[in-house]
Amino acid sequence: MFVAGALALSGVRALLEIPYYLTLSRGSVLIGGALILGLALPIGIGIFLRRRSAFFWAQVYLWLKFIGGFIVLPVYWYFIHAQIGRLTLRSLPELLVTAALLGLIFWTSSEKFRYEPDA
Repeated sequence: MFVAGALALSGVRALLEIPYYLTLSRGSVLIGGALILGLALPIGIGIFLRRRSAFFWAQVYLWLKFIGGFIVLPVYWYFIHAQIGRLTLRSLPELLVTAALLGLIFWTSSEKFRYEPDA
């Protein structure tokens, strides 16, 4: 349930940022990123409703976000070297949260948490 809430919250936050990007920043890359991050909302709702496919898509989404975070840091370092400290402080907590959510998904889907009534 915690993973569902965390994913849904980040998806809602990303979708609520889209009007800001449309009106003030006019960044099409930011709008596309917000739409992709907004996919976390239906995934979180699916996990809350205990859909098996939502668990699969949550793992795919979180793995892509985790790997993408490690790709973005060197790109930031190369292109925006002067602001790397600020950008690292913004993206490093996101990587830690993503790793924690992945760990929670794997932990709760392990054999230890499966309920099988006695026969």
